[in-house]
Amino acid sequence: MTSLMEITSMITALLSIETFVSVIKLPQEIQSDLTSYRNCRLVEKLYAFALKLPTSEHPQSVIDEQVRKLKEDQTETLVVGGYVLDIVDRLTPERAEVFGIVFKNYLIDGEMDPSDFIRFAHIVDSCILMDLKDIVAAMRAADGGGVSLSNHQSHLARNLGLVQKTGTQETLLGLAESDTITPLGESFLKVVVDAF
Repeated sequence: MTSLMEITSMITALLSIETFVSVIKLPQEIQSDLTSYRNCRLVEKLYAFALKLPTSEHPQSVIDEQVRKLKEDQTETLVVGGYVLDIVDRLTPERAEVFGIVFKNYLIDGEMDPSDFIRFAHIVDSCILMDLKDIVAAMRAADGGGVSLSNHQSHLARNLGLVQKTGTQETLLGLAESDTITPLGESFLKVVVDAF
């Protein structure tokens, strides 16, 4: 016959095993929840991205032609498709919309080559949206003249290749650098004109 002491020790052992198993399962459950959250966020970003893709403004024949071209060049399709998904996954939904405009200009409008698409995607991916909006607004306002940017924005726009330093001039506050829009900046401005 089993003593009360043995029963108590068996219950304690069972409880310890259940506790141990539940502690082991906890990271799996957390991982599952994080994966679900991440997938929901990716769907939200893909939706924001897709909102800027062509709709009724492009004839179906143009869209079909671009799809046919992509099917012919499987290597480019895989590279560009993987790149697009990687970038959309990193972006906020707001930046995904801007990236959707860039992708539309590349894929459907055919207004840029793959290297410009990669450059523009990098610009959208690497900038804080507020800075990008301010840089684009300043570039629009330049109207062929010098671009008026803050020191931070000037350095950022130069690093992205959107503007180049053209000189330094003396002002009441000291020396001020002047920037002009590069050909890449002009192309980028044409592409994102509807984004901001």
